[in-house]
Order: sequence, then C-alpha cells, then structure tokens
Amino acid sequence: MKSQQYITDEGLVIGYLYLAREPISAEDLVNRLGKKRTTLIPKIYRLREQGKIKQTKDPANWRAKPYILTDSGRKDSEKYHLAEAVSAIFN
Repeated sequence: MKSQQYITDEGLVIGYLYLAREPISAEDLVNRLGKKRTTLIPKIYRLREQGKIKQTKDPANWRAKPYILTDSGRKDSEKYHLAEAVSAIFN
C-alpha cells in the first residue's frame, strides 16, 4: 500500500510552479490545482510576500502578471521534494 503524503496548499503552488517551469497566473493555479479561489489566492500572496514566488509580465497580455518561482522557492521545492509530491497527486 502506498503511503500518503500531506502537502500544504503553499507546497502545491511551489511544486506546481517548479514542474511547470513557466509563468502561471493565479487564476490558472486555482483552476489547475482544483482549489477554491478564496482559499488559494491568500496563500499565493503570502508566498509572494515571503519571496518564494514573484510576478512577471506577460508580453501577450499587459494586464496579466503570472507567477514564477524565485531561487528561494526553487530551493524549498527541492529540499522538501514538493515537485515529486505534486507530480504524484496529479499523475
């Protein structure tokens, strides 16, 4: 029997961005991770304040400000194996 691993919503965001390796909007993160907007958006903002993720500019849409991992977020993903955990959940 496979052991279950607990991952926080913040860990989901970091792990998903690590796997995606491309900027993703907050709304897309909500949809792709299957979480409620009111639950996930504050956690995305908290990760931004902590310096784990940052917003970028989308040349195709001047209003969009998708998120990418910072070096700190990338290190957390590697240290806590967040990408592997997210991959196991969604595959």
